[in-house]
Amino acid sequence: MKKLLAAAALAMWAAGPVLALEAAKGEWTGYVTDTHCGEKGANKNHTAHCIEKCMKGGSKAQIWNEADKKAYDLDGFDKAKTLVGVRVRVKGTLDPKTNVITVESVEGPPSPADQGALHPPQTTAQPRAGWPEGSAVPRDTP
Repeated sequence: MKKLLAAAALAMWAAGPVLALEAAKGEWTGYVTDTHCGEKGANKNHTAHCIEKCMKGGSKAQIWNEADKKAYDLDGFDKAKTLVGVRVRVKGTLDPKTNVITVESVEGPPSPADQGALHPPQTTAQPRAGWPEGSAVPRDTP
């Protein structure tokens, strides 16, 4: 009897990690890329054309998640295709065994005016001598 209980306890302990690897719903924020371009393709200059070309060569569409600096394969690139080059939030279910997110939705910034929240504006302005502190003018202004 003791051997049977010990065997059952050992089986439950060994199965613990397997049971923990169930699919989990979540959100991942970053840029859409692919397995060929990887992290270097996770930026505003990457294009859907590039990803599709790489996918024809065998790559998979991915999101480069900013939080953990990892790439996750996307099952549902068509939902993200129009948002390549824009910081996005992917909602879906991650299968930890395959590292694939089944995409439910992909959200980008609501409008160009809201891009600043996701992409800080890049300015070429510099303070001008004699002007109040905090004021700036573009560099090309004399």
